[in-house]
This record gives sequence, structure tokens and C-alpha cells, in this order.
Amino acid sequence: MDFGNFLHYLMSIWIRTHNKGYNMKKNAGVTFLELMVVVMIIAILAVVSMGVYLNYTARAKVAEGLGLADAVKLAVAETQQTSGSFPTSNVTAGVQATLSSTYVDSVSVGTAGVITIAYKNSELGISSSGVSTIQMEPSAINGSVYWQCQGGSLANKYRPPICR
Repeated sequence: MDFGNFLHYLMSIWIRTHNKGYNMKKNAGVTFLELMVVVMIIAILAVVSMGVYLNYTARAKVAEGLGLADAVKLAVAETQQTSGSFPTSNVTAGVQATLSSTYVDSVSVGTAGVITIAYKNSELGISSSGVSTIQMEPSAINGSVYWQCQGGSLANKYRPPICR
């Protein structure tokens, strides 16, 4: 029985008990059972919405790392177009050696221009300790640099749609 059918069942019970022609003075108030049904429905909705909210806030925090990576992506693309090869570190890409923020542990350029964004799990609200990563791999095609966001250890439910 899914949640919608369960609510329909509860409403049908309420309608049957209130449409039997009882004396209005007997049914003037709210019964304890009706009150408990309302409390139970509110509790179920709160439990479901809490999980959705926590995932939403973690995804919003992950987006901060992608914002930091945008500047690095531009530097990597410029380096590739001027020198003909991808940089292998932040320094050779021309960006700060360490890039970090509240939720991001580091943004670094590695072999073949691959950008790794490392997130602080404790700040994201993820239960595992340490860091989780997203990797962005560049490819040069006909003078343009294209990015593919697929690698890393961050769980799919926290990744933005372009990185799943």
C-alpha cells in the first residue's frame, strides 16, 4: 500500500464515521484517533522532507566547487591553446597553488590538465570521513577545449546533473 492509497483509506474511514447520522452533539469535537492520524501524517511528511532537504543542501555546497573550477578550466584551456599541451599543475596553468573554500578542500590541476575538486565530507554533511572528489577531464578538438565531468569518488546523488 503506497502513501496515496493509505491517505485515501484514512479519509474513507473518517467519511464513514461522520456520515452515519449521529447526533451532532455527540460528534461536536475532534476525537483522539483523528488527532493522532493528523499527527502521524505530519510526522511522515517531516521525515520524507528532511532527507530531501539534506541532499539538496549538499548539492548546493558541491556547486561551490564547480564555481571555483570554472576559473581553473579557463586557465587550462588558455594554456593548451597557447602552448599546444595541457598543464600538469596549478602553477603551470597560471592559477594559485592552493584553491579552497568552506566546503572545498582543494582544486588542483593534474596530469593532462585533469582538474580534481576535493570536497570536505564533514562540511558537506556526508557521513564518510575524509574528502570526496569530482574530476573534470579536458579534450582539445579542432582548437577548442571540451570538458567531461565524470570521474571522482563523490556519490552520484550529490553530483550536479552534468557530472552524473
